[in-house]
Amino acid sequence: MLSKALKQPVKIKVVSTYNDLCEALAKQAFDFAFIHPAHVAFEATKTGHYNSVAYGVEAGGVKVLTTRDQDAVPFCIERGFAIFGATAARRVIKAWKDTGGKTRAESHPVPIKRWLELSSLDPAIAASARETLIGPSQSDAGKRALSTAGYAGFTVPSAELEKKLTAWFRV
Repeated sequence: MLSKALKQPVKIKVVSTYNDLCEALAKQAFDFAFIHPAHVAFEATKTGHYNSVAYGVEAGGVKVLTTRDQDAVPFCIERGFAIFGATAARRVIKAWKDTGGKTRAESHPVPIKRWLELSSLDPAIAASARETLIGPSQSDAGKRALSTAGYAGFTVPSAELEKKLTAWFRV
């Protein structure tokens, strides 16, 4: 859809590690980026290198164990690999609670997957991309295209919410 709207080829590159993604964003290697998790996206927008398109612990202070799959969080706790965990997957939290697991805190809802555009991108291209990403959920053809990727649609970003969440994430 972006290729058609921008009238130019769009190359997709999967970046599989957070460190590689952060380095690439710092170098402004992408015109657009679809990012999970949110804190990486907030860091990229905080620097001013990227804009949103469609919607504290000291270093070494804790040992962080990451998992590729959020379903693994309860497994890690139950098997003693971690003493507590964090997940954004509502169904994982519900299943945990349903089996007697306890939670200590719940965070703000956060738009976890985010589209960003390079700040220095031509404004006409940026506007076309924004319209292309946000518009599809308004038509049947767009909804079908989004559903093939497993999405219902994207929303217009809120600068106020981003500022609040950036402060909350302490990025």
